[in-house]
Amino acid sequence: MSAFLAVLLPLLSCALPDDAPTGGKVEEPEPHYTARFLLGPGQSDSIRALAFSPDGETLVVSCTAEATRFIRTRDGEAVGEFKMQPFSLAYSKDGTRLFLVAEHRFELLDAQRVASLPFEPSADVGFTGMGLEQRNGKLIVTLVPPGSPAAKPGAIRVGDELVGVGEGRGGPGRPVLGSSVRDAILSIVGPAGTYVRLQILPRGKTRPQDVLVQRQARRRVGARDEFVPVQQPQPGENLLWHLDDARRYVLRSAKTGRVVAMVTPEGIDQGGEAVVSPDGGRIAIVGRERKNYDQFAVAVYRVATGEREMLAPFPKSTWYDVAFSADGSKLYVGTWQTLEVLDLAKKSFGERVELSPYEPEKTRPRGRGAAGAVANAAADSFNFGKVDYSGPRQLQCLAVSARGIAAVGDANGNVRLWDLGSKSLLYTFERDPKSEAKVEAIDFSPDGKWLAYFLKGELHLVNVSHVGVAKVRSPDGPHD
Repeated sequence: MSAFLAVLLPLLSCALPDDAPTGGKVEEPEPHYTARFLLGPGQSDSIRALAFSPDGETLVVSCTAEATRFIRTRDGEAVGEFKMQPFSLAYSKDGTRLFLVAEHRFELLDAQRVASLPFEPSADVGFTGMGLEQRNGKLIVTLVPPGSPAAKPGAIRVGDELVGVGEGRGGPGRPVLGSSVRDAILSIVGPAGTYVRLQILPRGKTRPQDVLVQRQARRRVGARDEFVPVQQPQPGENLLWHLDDARRYVLRSAKTGRVVAMVTPEGIDQGGEAVVSPDGGRIAIVGRERKNYDQFAVAVYRVATGEREMLAPFPKSTWYDVAFSADGSKLYVGTWQTLEVLDLAKKSFGERVELSPYEPEKTRPRGRGAAGAVANAAADSFNFGKVDYSGPRQLQCLAVSARGIAAVGDANGNVRLWDLGSKSLLYTFERDPKSEAKVEAIDFSPDGKWLAYFLKGELHLVNVSHVGVAKVRSPDGPHD
């Protein structure tokens, strides 16, 4: 049986510097709570997911123990648990619901009572209603039931040929020429409410056309199928994503648990690292470019349509975490020692936040003349995107607050707060010198008042409302 111990600790290691500009008074440290997750002597858990409630009063933590914990932020006390270990979880915008996703299980909870609500995953499956038959090596449409999704566009008729299937309004498509009926149907079926693009060759024509169809769930009513109307998500609803068996990015509403969109990466391989914008309007995915496997890029998609908005080359060769700014206008990608900033309006990387407190290595002298230009170009090509390992790794995980502060947890157990406007270091929460744990997860409450981070079995919950540009300046000297 797992045991749970919550201990209130003074924030001695995080006190403000004596010369902090606070009107001549040294501000008292804010509360810092530590919750320990223990399986037994010498054994500790690994974090899976954590999330704050919209009002910031509750923190939900999932780890590899028996239960998901509910912790009250004002005093660090455990106030509930649920027997599940989800790898992704999110509150609805109004805080009344909590949706959890595990490997083979979905749960929709009443967030106040921590109790399951009715949820049927099979209702996620969406169909077009179109019937197919293999004739002379062609997939011929044999059925378009009135009222079915396939009948609504009015562009598909019995006798037409299906020649291709694409995901979403603008996602990648693939030909189905030579496919069996079974394989073609499997490529058409998907989450209810999402769009599939059917490439149809009308009977008697030589040029195919794309027909966009919104999948709908169906239920048996007597001797016939009835299609269930699609429930549209509320604007700005909190979403969470997970990968399905086909490695597609599935986005679900935290309010209902229902699938609202599905994205198949176009132009990049799935990297696993993805993040949804605060307003739920975009999803950004980091991965390798398919045309140039040595180059990395960020693909940004519109959730409502599944269309790719941009593919921005990434100037580094590795990444560890990503986060949107509070207003959704920028995307921060954390690397070994930097935050690379993608400006979504300009559709390119430009700004950079240097996280290393160490002096950079001296740069190699640049050559002159024609021969020097050739040598410089070769060196630049070789070094493009290379990771600078000259100093300790500065980033393990990343979170960005509504106040424009980035919390950066490193592989040595330290957490630093950076002002993203001035790109200056505000504060450092230093690790226990005896500990070798890395920061495994980190998050801010929606209002930016609380910071939670996880270190090998220890959850730290800190009130950081007093930390800001106007009150705290960077401590001097290295912080490792």
